[in-house]
Amino acid sequence: MAFPQATIAITGSGGIGTSIARRIANGRRIFLSDVSQVNLDGAAEALRRDGHTVETHLVDVSKYDQVKAFADAAAASTALQAVIHTAGVFPSQGSISQIMEVDLLGTANVLDAFYEVAMPGQSIVCVGSGSAHVMKEEVPLEVLDHLARAHRDALLSHPAIQATVSPLLAYQIAKRGSLARVQLMAKEFGLKGARVNIISPGMIATERGRLELEGDMLRAYIEMLTKECAIDRLGTVYDVSNLVEFLVSDRASFISGADVVVDGGVAAAQRWKRE
Repeated sequence: MAFPQATIAITGSGGIGTSIARRIANGRRIFLSDVSQVNLDGAAEALRRDGHTVETHLVDVSKYDQVKAFADAAAASTALQAVIHTAGVFPSQGSISQIMEVDLLGTANVLDAFYEVAMPGQSIVCVGSGSAHVMKEEVPLEVLDHLARAHRDALLSHPAIQATVSPLLAYQIAKRGSLARVQLMAKEFGLKGARVNIISPGMIATERGRLELEGDMLRAYIEMLTKECAIDRLGTVYDVSNLVEFLVSDRASFISGADVVVDGGVAAAQRWKRE
């Protein structure tokens, strides 16, 4: 008797997305999406060479209709076991509007679309950023409440978002908002028997991470992160993919609505600086 091949859905075909695919696929079918056809094709080819079954979808996560089509396709294929949302724009690699549309609205779109097809046993993991935990000033509660609760069509209309003038601040607000939305929706996913969590990586050694390190825009900020890191190295994609493997497994069946910081201790050091 032939059993159906289980499916995992991943947004973003960069270093973290492909590392996670390799780590958790284990015979599962991979539904992989990206906004770049070139990047998508390259990642899919590499995964197929490793023996994985991959179906690609060109998706701009800032467009709900595209995300919904991707979610519907993944859910209709076979048993959808896990959804990993890694797509995003870094502070030095996009405009303020792009960062908000992809990193904040994109996460809302992914959560909403995959909530519609959520089933018992599914695990959703969003990749946020440790940057959300090292903001110079905390997001006001009124703004945070908007980020968590606003319908996606009104999400970017708040004056605080429209007044943001720094790409780094936009990135931090977007990631803080993504964290809030994940926590808010944990109960809703739970009512369907599914779990949703978010991880907040620090500086990870990927190609995009390297571009951040080599750029001038965030030099002072990155120097602070490096100085505060309690572990004397950059994070690796394996640090992230190992955690995701755990969160989507049955070993994490009582974990939902959690934010796991994977930053080498930077956020902790920032919060509790030595006198």
